[in-house]
Amino acid sequence: MAMHCFWIGAAGGCLAAGSVGFADASFVDHVVSYTPGTGVGGYTNPDAALGKPGDDTGFGLLTPFNPHFSTDELARIGGGGELTLRFANEVLVGPGLDIGIYTNVFLINNQGGTGANNPAASFGGDSVSVQVSANGTDWAAVDTSTTPFDLPHTFYLNPEALTASASSPPAIPIEADFGKPFDATLSDFDGLTFDQIASLLNGSAGGTWLDLSPTGLDAVSYIRFDNPGDTFELDAVSIANHKIGPAVPEPASLSLVLVLLATTTPRRAYRPSN
Repeated sequence: MAMHCFWIGAAGGCLAAGSVGFADASFVDHVVSYTPGTGVGGYTNPDAALGKPGDDTGFGLLTPFNPHFSTDELARIGGGGELTLRFANEVLVGPGLDIGIYTNVFLINNQGGTGANNPAASFGGDSVSVQVSANGTDWAAVDTSTTPFDLPHTFYLNPEALTASASSPPAIPIEADFGKPFDATLSDFDGLTFDQIASLLNGSAGGTWLDLSPTGLDAVSYIRFDNPGDTFELDAVSIANHKIGPAVPEPASLSLVLVLLATTTPRRAYRPSN
């Protein structure tokens, strides 16, 4: 595997006085191309999938039971559509889970409103084709044939902030880490209380995480979502903290670097043969 210089996102620390949380993870931060496809309604703003999800859905806190739903928080890819995004940093591909995909999936409350249903059920899980690239030109498919994208995510980990009715941040909010991989299935939520959901998340914001190592790439800078069927709603895409590489240069900056290298590389003097 090729060697890369990289930095590792901090795993903890205080974000602000009176709060406990994690340093910001690294996300996709640039739209390369977008074709809405069919059935997208008003969800035609691809920028909505960039950066870190906010803690407010407009109808209470972002929780496993209350996802984002507004047009400024979700990018929708309809039938026949595609969305290509660039990461802020390289994804250093290696063993284990590399990137997190966050959609508008949510858990269904049990009848008592005390946690997840048993068996756990979610609403909004969809399928989508995913490709990744190191250079934005050559693409490798990610096998998502058995990935239902049916796992929710949250902004806070306090049990009282995981409910469907949570409306404001806790007095001492514990922020979830969007850079910590979440290795679970929907059935792991079967009948869990809010406290148990917090334990299952174990510091992570949740979401569906993908292992990119089968692609054979050492590093990834771009991701593409192709939707051959129903609509797919994307909230965000993050990088595992320990897989965050150097910043991905802007295409114009990369071209300038190549030009500078070409004009400053020493040339061997021409000497005519005898």
